[in-house]
Amino acid sequence: MGVALLVLQADGRLDAIGIAAAVGGVLSMACGIVLTKKWGQPERPLVTTSRITTSLITTSLTTAWQLIAGGTFLLPLALVAEGPPSQPLTGQNLLGYGYLALIGAALAYTLWFRGIAALPAGSITFLSLLSPVVAVSGGWAVLHQSLGVG
Repeated sequence: MGVALLVLQADGRLDAIGIAAAVGGVLSMACGIVLTKKWGQPERPLVTTSRITTSLITTSLTTAWQLIAGGTFLLPLALVAEGPPSQPLTGQNLLGYGYLALIGAALAYTLWFRGIAALPAGSITFLSLLSPVVAVSGGWAVLHQSLGVG
């Protein structure tokens, strides 16, 4: 409901495919949390470590391969639907990709699986509700966006 209040406008309509995708995503997330909690992980979440400047960046090898496989599967579909990129990569693009890979994926997944291991399954599901709050707060703080009516 909160996301709907943020993104739906007066002429907005609900889409059956979108609703089905959202329900499928919620069911997938719930099953993933419960099964990870029940079976645990086959290995520790911090599998590989690489040194960058003076700090250590840890990544989950299993998660990395899942993201690579998903991206490889989606690449042809994206090229068919959207076409190849119209602009060349810039330094800012590469910095953005680096941020998404290190902070948005490696750190986030590591913390997520640590949370699954440490917290009861019922508590974990409520953490996903913070995602829209963080997105809106980030838009306000970083992009100087504001909330308004209509």
